[in-house]
Amino acid sequence: MTPMKNLITRLLSESKEINNPIIAELRKELPANAPQPMFLECQLVLKSGYAAAGILTTSDDMLRLASIAQTADKKMILADQYFAYEDLEAIVLGRPLELASVTPIRNGSPIILGH
Repeated sequence: MTPMKNLITRLLSESKEINNPIIAELRKELPANAPQPMFLECQLVLKSGYAAAGILTTSDDMLRLASIAQTADKKMILADQYFAYEDLEAIVLGRPLELASVTPIRNGSPIILGH
C-alpha cells in the first residue's frame, strides 16, 4: 500500500459518525443489507493543484468525494468525483478549536496564541 492509501485507510477507520444531508443521500443508494461504508469530511488537494471539499469514501480501489454543487440553472445536485490514490497531494481535515486558544486583535481577526 502507498503511504497516502495507508493514511486514508487509517483516517476512514478512525472517523467519527457523521450525519449530514450528503451522507443521508449516499446511504439511500445502498441496498438494505449492504455493509455500511466509512465516511470522512475533508478537502482533497490533487497533484494538479485542483482542490475539492466534501465527504470522502472509497469505491472499489478509487476514492469517491461527494459534494454539493449547483447547475447553471441553479439546481442543487450531489456531485461525485472519483480519484486515484496516486492523484492526491494532500488531504485536509478540520478539527474543533477551543475558543480559549483564540484571541481577537484590532481588526477582529482571530490569532492563535503561540504563533
